[in-house]
Amino acid sequence: MNTFGERLYAARKAAGLSQRELGAVMGMTAMAISKYERGQLHASSKRRLQFGEALGVKAGWFGSPARQITLTGGSFSNLGGAW
Repeated sequence: MNTFGERLYAARKAAGLSQRELGAVMGMTAMAISKYERGQLHASSKRRLQFGEALGVKAGWFGSPARQITLTGGSFSNLGGAW
């Protein structure tokens, strides 16, 4: 259980909520929750805090969002490690 989506799924299941129920609490659709869980949407720090509050876990449990660095001709994400 390493990704944000895997942790979101585990926290939602532990809270006994369906995607629809969590979506209602968060003000989004069940499809959006599904996309977060499958890694198709990436959560900002603010959104991670909101998920944490809704699910009763600390936002840090989800991990930190990837850092985005823009380079000439493209970009890449640092998915871990210190800079």
